[in-house]
Amino acid sequence: NPLGSTTSYNFISGTPNDGSYTIVKSTANLNPGWHQNIINHTPNDPNGYMMVVNADINKGIFYQSTVNDLCPNTTYEFAAWVINILRNPGIKPNIQFTIENNGVPIWQFSTGDISEGSPTNWVKYGTIFQTPPTVGIITLKMTNENPGGNGNDLALDDITFRPCGPRITPVIVNTSS
Repeated sequence: NPLGSTTSYNFISGTPNDGSYTIVKSTANLNPGWHQNIINHTPNDPNGYMMVVNADINKGIFYQSTVNDLCPNTTYEFAAWVINILRNPGIKPNIQFTIENNGVPIWQFSTGDISEGSPTNWVKYGTIFQTPPTVGIITLKMTNENPGGNGNDLALDDITFRPCGPRITPVIVNTSS
């Protein structure tokens, strides 16, 4: 299992069925109901991989990770690039992002239903949150909010967690050049 304990889904080589995922460079030769020419989202990385998930009938964890030793009262971003890989209408993916502090949710949001689109219709979903004054172990989760079955098939790429702050624009004043 390439992702180990970071997901409740089962790894499979080839087309995943409900409750499974695979890691691929492209959706070519996978389920014929999916776009066949989706490639990973990472810019300038034609040989990169992505996680392709066939969502389970029951809610499950697409991704989970813990982070230790964060600064208190600090702003962070948790985000991922997602694409609905269905070629035709079906059940739409809906992912809930949850941030927990010592197992207690402190922030969450949902993508809402992600519509079918083109094979290049990657969309970044994410949230900005602040760690509490008594920050402990932060757990980041992405969970399946809609049932699997006829649809709810998606790809995930470029999952990020990073500190963030105001944009800094350096300026040099009183110079002739």
